[in-house]
Amino acid sequence: MANSFIKFFKFIIMAKKIIIKALSESSVKVRNKVVYKNMENNWIACSELSEKETEAFLNYKDAVIDNLGVAKGTATYTFN
Repeated sequence: MANSFIKFFKFIIMAKKIIIKALSESSVKVRNKVVYKNMENNWIACSELSEKETEAFLNYKDAVIDNLGVAKGTATYTFN
């Protein structure tokens, strides 16, 4: 019983964290969903992003992509 509680608690904690990792200069992974820049310079998600995932991606885009011109590194966003 304690083991299942620990797994549930870890799930709740992880649900509040969104990790974004650059796969290349024009693609990133938001949790396990790929977002890439198409030929028209629009960012397209291969799978629908949740509201929080979208918010995290837009924060990453503003902080990293728009400043550096490319996707780079890894970022973790935490929500309440």
